[in-house]
Amino acid sequence: MTVLPFALVTNHAPVQWNHRGTWAVAYLVVFGSIVGYSAFIYAMEHLPVAVVSTYAYVNPIVAVFLGWLFYREPFGIRELFAMCLVITGVVIVKYFGHATPKAREASV
Repeated sequence: MTVLPFALVTNHAPVQWNHRGTWAVAYLVVFGSIVGYSAFIYAMEHLPVAVVSTYAYVNPIVAVFLGWLFYREPFGIRELFAMCLVITGVVIVKYFGHATPKAREASV
């Protein structure tokens, strides 16, 4: 929601929908949201949390690999550096994202 004001005041070309775009959005809704979330919930119920939390490290690597494999997206030093930044960000959030006991008491 924080991007909405910028989107409303920025000039951009009107969106022209076609059947490929519609199918792409439908695919993302079904597989990116419904199937992905269902698989995550299933994994949370049946696997240790430490194993399930590795998705944050594996997903970016798999996404880049599939883009390179199927769509011939470029993968060079710049993409490698960007991937390292993303994974570093995930590591930092995972490492420092735990609330301390005092923080938990203050939020209650």
